[in-house]
Amino acid sequence: MWHRDTRCWQSETPTLSMGRQGLLNILTEFDRGLSCTELAELAERQKGPVYKDLQELLTEGRVVKDGNVYLVRD
Repeated sequence: MWHRDTRCWQSETPTLSMGRQGLLNILTEFDRGLSCTELAELAERQKGPVYKDLQELLTEGRVVKDGNVYLVRD
């Protein structure tokens, strides 16, 4: 799709960074959900960038937060 403001072609479906896709892949393996700290440990990443990616995934509606844990949205 042509974006008139940026004057560039853009995909109609947003793509995920490797980091965000990796977080989603890990979350799909745990039905109970994971905290940001647990997710950072499993992804072998620092907690700060993981938190930032989780906030983006929340905004995009790809994950939900239930208390202190994040779950993949059905």
